[in-house]
Amino acid sequence: MGPLATIVGHRSKIASVPGGYYSRRATEAAAEAGIETWFTSEPTAHARTVNECQVLGRYTVQRVMGHGMAGRVLGRAARPTHAAAPSLEG
Repeated sequence: MGPLATIVGHRSKIASVPGGYYSRRATEAAAEAGIETWFTSEPTAHARTVNECQVLGRYTVQRVMGHGMAGRVLGRAARPTHAAAPSLEG
């Protein structure tokens, strides 16, 4: 079991970049640690893969945005050019 698994008590396949900061070096380290899906705070629907680790951006939808703006943000996010991210269940 690696250091992260020791801390959380199980192997993690999905992780989020602290503060959303992305670097290839950090992603390579995550892939080496067994992370398969790596989220950044970069608002993009385009996925990339680094050493078999899928890197996904994410969008922030806030309560104060209103339905129109949230719909536009989600509309862009709903057309990803990659395979669906793995389910968090199971």
